[in-house]
Amino acid sequence: MKKAVIALLSMILLAQSCRFRSSVESRVDELIKEKQFKKAEALILEQEETEGLPQRYRILLAKVYFAWGKYPKALKTLYSLNGNIYGKDRKSYISLLLEIADSAYVRGEKRLAIYALQRIIQFDPMYNLGHRYRILGDFYYRKGDCKRAVENYENYISIGGGDLKDVAAPYARCLYEVGRYQDVLEVINSADPRFVERDWIVGNSLFQIGKMYYETEIYDSAIAYFKKVLEFNKPYTIMDDALFYLGLSYEQEGEFDSAIETYEKLIVFYKRSPFAARARDRLNILTK
Repeated sequence: MKKAVIALLSMILLAQSCRFRSSVESRVDELIKEKQFKKAEALILEQEETEGLPQRYRILLAKVYFAWGKYPKALKTLYSLNGNIYGKDRKSYISLLLEIADSAYVRGEKRLAIYALQRIIQFDPMYNLGHRYRILGDFYYRKGDCKRAVENYENYISIGGGDLKDVAAPYARCLYEVGRYQDVLEVINSADPRFVERDWIVGNSLFQIGKMYYETEIYDSAIAYFKKVLEFNKPYTIMDDALFYLGLSYEQEGEFDSAIETYEKLIVFYKRSPFAARARDRLNILTK
């Protein structure tokens, strides 16, 4: 009998607590609508003395600061939430971070938008940020963190529903930086023709692919790619490199006449290149 009474009392107290919380939340929402942010803040902070300000109230407090225009304070409040957040509170937490991110970005406070988006990813790595992945991709691109930029650009395209054309230029640049040269060639065609680094990236990607084939002793493929570099003829700065490695590849394939012809071209057209002296050495060996 005693256990049943205790259980009933617990249920009553829980119901009262829920009603009380609901009334506080409703009152705070009213104050926000009335733009009485100071009163809303005070009403929530009153609860800290009795309940230690649980998760729901911290989220509600952040909502007040966001409506008040105090974005850094709203984010700081949300960042103070540690541990797991479940159910309705979890949904409210992520939704508020998204609202802050979108609003801050529109206001030109891009750093705050990034902080909010990063917090969502930290909290739930599987959450789909949609078009916002592009914001993170651009941020990491400017920061020089191409690995993370590529991850976010790929999320933007694959799960965010974004268009490759929107990010092709920085995406291709970062793919080059992380050594994904074949992917560069597939992406670069979608970039704006006015992208100033287009030729540099294409030429160097072709060269790097050829060099990888050379270093892995797949000489026929190396020859094919070094010839593509020469046909593309951009950028000028790697033409001597491509000729020299093309000559070496011909040698490895036993095509000595082609190797000699290639070294001679290098010496004639790029006589000041450091590769010219090396080409002369190879010629001396091949023509003895």
